[in-house]
Amino acid sequence: SCGEEHPTPGCEDLSCCSLTCDPNVGGDPFCCESSWDSTCVTLAVELCGIFQYTCDAPAYANDCATDPIVVTNGESLAFDTLAANNDGPAISCAGGGSAQVWYLIEFSDATEQTLTASTCDAADYDTALTLWDMGTIGTPIDGSNLDGAEVACNDDGGGCADFTSILTYTMTPGQQYLLSVGGYLDPAEGEQVGTGTISVSWEDPTPQLPDPSCDTP
Repeated sequence: SCGEEHPTPGCEDLSCCSLTCDPNVGGDPFCCESSWDSTCVTLAVELCGIFQYTCDAPAYANDCATDPIVVTNGESLAFDTLAANNDGPAISCAGGGSAQVWYLIEFSDATEQTLTASTCDAADYDTALTLWDMGTIGTPIDGSNLDGAEVACNDDGGGCADFTSILTYTMTPGQQYLLSVGGYLDPAEGEQVGTGTISVSWEDPTPQLPDPSCDTP
């Protein structure tokens, strides 16, 4: 329960406990009047927005974040999200995002490089690209670690037709990144899914111009 040294998931936050026990929002007062059971845990997950990773009956080899396709510099790969799971947490762009497929970048270069991932003009629906930092290369991919790991997100790339996407990010040597290809979550029409091609490359960052100087006024 909420006061225990090792609380039930959802009770780390007392405001979450309050929600779970509040009948006005769909909670159950029993959860605060007695001990928590599996029903209370389910309510806490739903009412408090707690992310729990699941990926059921994957439709594609890289449908689950825990089984991504490794992508190398300069690759272009066809993708399909029509029957994919939506197994990641809500993303910061594209209305929270829709069903996605997953790629893994193991960045072993010695210096920082700028990643460019693109579906620009190369997909038949409103795509969204998201990058997740999953720790040092070789760390097991744990889907529950996706929550809070997002480092970049792009819904509509500048100049791209049909709301396709371009994502850029400066990668740190020795890190591994998950790249998800999803879509816009339309409040009226639901999840946007489809097919396309994603291109992935990285190169030295564009050097910054030196600070201006005025030596002889």
